[in-house]
Amino acid sequence: MAARPSEQAPFSLQNFLQNLQDTIESLAGSKGETRFYPYLPKNPKDPCTMAYKAYVAAGGHSAYASTPYSRVRSLYIICGSRLNAPSQQAAEELALKSCQATRNSYKVTTGGGCEIAASK
Repeated sequence: MAARPSEQAPFSLQNFLQNLQDTIESLAGSKGETRFYPYLPKNPKDPCTMAYKAYVAAGGHSAYASTPYSRVRSLYIICGSRLNAPSQQAAEELALKSCQATRNSYKVTTGGGCEIAASK
C-alpha cells in the first residue's frame, strides 16, 4: 500500500542518492528503447559490435546510433555511441554526432544516414 503524501518521509540527501544509484544500476544490462535492431557483424572484435556491447553494459544514460543495413545495397555499417551521459537526450545527440563524424571522415555518400538504434 502506498503512503499518503502526508505520511511520506521528509526529503533526505541520502535517500535521494540511494534512489539515484538504484536507477543507474538498473540501466546496466538493459537494451533500453530499441527503435530498430542494429545489424552487428559476427566478429566480436568489430568496432560496432564492441560499441553495442558497451552500450548494453553501460549503467547510465547511453545511446547507440548506426547507419541502416540493407543486404542489397550496404556492404558496411557505420556506428557511434555515447555512454553514461547526463540524460537520454544528451546521449542520443552525442551518439548521432559520433556516427555522423565517422561517416563524414570516410566520405560516405551511400548507405543512408545515421539514426538512433537504441537508447536508455
